[in-house]
Amino acid sequence: MSKHGYHRGTVVIRCPSCKNRHVMSDHLKIFFDKSSTLDEILGERGGKVTRGYLDGDMEFWEDGTVTKAQGSECK
Repeated sequence: MSKHGYHRGTVVIRCPSCKNRHVMSDHLKIFFDKSSTLDEILGERGGKVTRGYLDGDMEFWEDGTVTKAQGSECK
């Protein structure tokens, strides 16, 4: 996901645990009647987003752990 895509386009990501697609942002109004981001979508439902930055790839494991992918240069 790119910063440009999140702030100007529509971003849908497939969840590795439930295999469903989740809307991260929708500025092209494909799924919602107004431009929306994950912050706004979760805010309407009482949730919140934890922000961070990762330089490289990340792997999610079934036990809930997160590790950097092989060959990735995470800092």
